[in-house]
Amino acid sequence: MLAYLKNARDVDQHTIQAISQRTAGGVGIKPAQGNSLYIKEMMIQEGKMWIRSPQRLKIVFIPAKTKLLPIENRRVKYSVPTAHLGMPVDSENVIEITEKGYLFYASFLNEADASFKKENPPQAPDR
Repeated sequence: MLAYLKNARDVDQHTIQAISQRTAGGVGIKPAQGNSLYIKEMMIQEGKMWIRSPQRLKIVFIPAKTKLLPIENRRVKYSVPTAHLGMPVDSENVIEITEKGYLFYASFLNEADASFKKENPPQAPDR
């Protein structure tokens, strides 16, 4: 996963290759019961929707999605990650992958900082 994130950053900054793909969201209209749907009238105006139907409806909001794409950097191909440090990650969840990368590097830098401070404690200035 870390190799993918590092190379995806390089590809994003130094090439025109896409590293992600966005799918638009939408609105679904379903019958509250059964499989058939009858809409007598529907109007969408100024961001609002009005529906007239003799039956109860179920309105479903479909969120937009962003997914990572396989990338190629310097002739090496990187698949979308499915694991990090031996644990599975949801390859469809961009936020989970970026959070795990962030947490790994934050922990790594905090440990390095703590180690450096132990080896070289601050010295009082000479007066």
